[in-house]
Amino acid sequence: MKFSGLPGLIVKITDDKGDYDFELVKSVSNSKLKGRLINIKESRYTHAIETTQPKLKEAIKNVRANAAAVLASQGTTIIKGQEILRQREKKREENQKYANPLELN
Repeated sequence: MKFSGLPGLIVKITDDKGDYDFELVKSVSNSKLKGRLINIKESRYTHAIETTQPKLKEAIKNVRANAAAVLASQGTTIIKGQEILRQREKKREENQKYANPLELN
């Protein structure tokens, strides 16, 4: 990430261009969190596949490029939806221009 490797507790940070502006709005003491459980569904990790970032990006790119084929492989039949899928893909590509580079795809 853009702001990685900084020393100490960062309470507020902004980049040179002003594109990114983060500010700490709440801090909770460790004692208030102690004993709390975080539930994660087993299905989120039992069928996980180890991969690399480049391979993941390529897989996501392929899924987006072949949305109809992916839906068909999952048993979905598309009769009149081809044009809608093309329009959505065009919008997705247009929106990608404005994607936040800090978010992982």
